[in-house]
Amino acid sequence: MRERRRFRRLELDVLVNFSEKARARAKNISLLGICIITNIPFHAGVYLNLLITLPDTTTIETLGRVIWQRKIKPDEYENGIEFYNINPNEKNKLDDFIRGYNAEKGNGSSC
Repeated sequence: MRERRRFRRLELDVLVNFSEKARARAKNISLLGICIITNIPFHAGVYLNLLITLPDTTTIETLGRVIWQRKIKPDEYENGIEFYNINPNEKNKLDDFIRGYNAEKGNGSSC
């Protein structure tokens, strides 16, 4: 099957904070979005204020829109989040991190 994504996903286990009462960890991230694992489901179309802390302590703050959600275990959900109107400075920080990480690790994934 042919990969349809414009940007490769970077497999990355990082903490994601947002304005809802839920725990979240990132499964992977790209310039367009992030796949997070949460303890509560979010329905498609919901907007979340995200604060993503990368392993090098870089933080990315942006609004994200839930595109899809699926239950993977009892009380555990995968949520595909698309970044919404990400600030160019935040996008540049994320791009720099992903390029450096990929150059060092040669990683990529899909969610």
